[in-house]
Parts: sequence; structure tokens; C-alpha cells
Amino acid sequence: MDLDPLDLALLIGMAQRQKKRCVRANEYTAHVLYPSGTQKELFVLTAIIPLQTLERLRERARRCCRYVSSRPRWPLSVQTPLQQNALVKMLAALINHVWR
Repeated sequence: MDLDPLDLALLIGMAQRQKKRCVRANEYTAHVLYPSGTQKELFVLTAIIPLQTLERLRERARRCCRYVSSRPRWPLSVQTPLQQNALVKMLAALINHVWR
């Protein structure tokens, strides 16, 4: 199975967060769940990432250039059914585009 680079980055980030929260282990398990573009299937991704991999990534990151990131948030209306929510439709279209 080919893993999308964004999915891999997310799984690694989740493992790094576990490590940052002082979870001590030789390997970290991360899971990601999201619906398909048609919302008829659920993708379940699981990664077991060794501690050594996280440590090597951290060392390489120290030598890289600095970057700027943002984390915008959008409210989800509980009044509207999830399949009719504009943000959910946008995310479904993005996921559908990426998986084509």
C-alpha cells in the first residue's frame, strides 16, 4: 500500500506528540481515521514508529531552515447535518482529489 506523504507526516507528528508528552517507549503507535470523498468508506491508518526514527528526524530538523506555520480553526455547526456542512464538503473534496 502506498501511503500519502501527508498521512505519513501526520502519523509521525502524532508519534512525536506522544514522545513530547513524556510517554517512554521504544516505539510509538499512531492512528488516523477519516472518511473517503464519498463518505461511504472510512480509512484507518496505523503506524508503528520506532523511537530511533523520531530521534533522527529531530536531529535533522535542528539543521533545517526555520519555518512559519498557522493553525486556523473553523466552527462546525451542530445544527446542520454533517454531510451538508460546507467545511466537511470542502475536506471531502480535498481528500477525494488527493486519492485520485
